[in-house]
Parts: sequence; C-alpha cells; structure tokens
Amino acid sequence: MGLTSVEGIVRGPGVEASVTFLVDSGATSTLLPNQTWRAIGLSPTRSVEFSLAVLGEPGDEALLGIVTLEILGPVLHPFGQELRPMRMLLA
Repeated sequence: MGLTSVEGIVRGPGVEASVTFLVDSGATSTLLPNQTWRAIGLSPTRSVEFSLAVLGEPGDEALLGIVTLEILGPVLHPFGQELRPMRMLLA
C-alpha cells in the first residue's frame, strides 16, 4: 500500500498555515512540525498528556493520526488513498 497525504490548514492566534499531513491509521496522535507550530504562534508551556496533537521537534514531518481522524470524522480509504466522510448510522 502506498502513502496517503492530505492538505490541511492549522490555526494559531490570528495566524494560519497550510500543512501536508501524512495520514497514518497506525499512528495514535497528530504531530505538527516544529517550524509550523512556531510559525502560527503556538508554544509549549508545560509537559502534559495529550489526546489530539503533538508539537514536533525540528525535522519532524506532519502526521495525521487515528485519534484525530476519529474526532474529525473522515475515514481513510486504503485503495483510493484518500479521506472520505464517515457514514453516520443511528442505532
């Protein structure tokens, strides 16, 4: 299977940036590259447990993990190598 990437927009306080994310259904978390999170005005203030995104170190690539996919709702279609809207079912 090939690699799947998607274009996204990330926002900080009054600033936004375009990011190409590698979609990894085996990764738990999402990672913002060091240069990106600094450019949009984010900064680490302390070490905490996280559930959605990780602020990366220099040289890290953007990564879109399964927790973020589950929260936002798209599903990775492995054959088409694309994200598609999740089908919502009422039980």
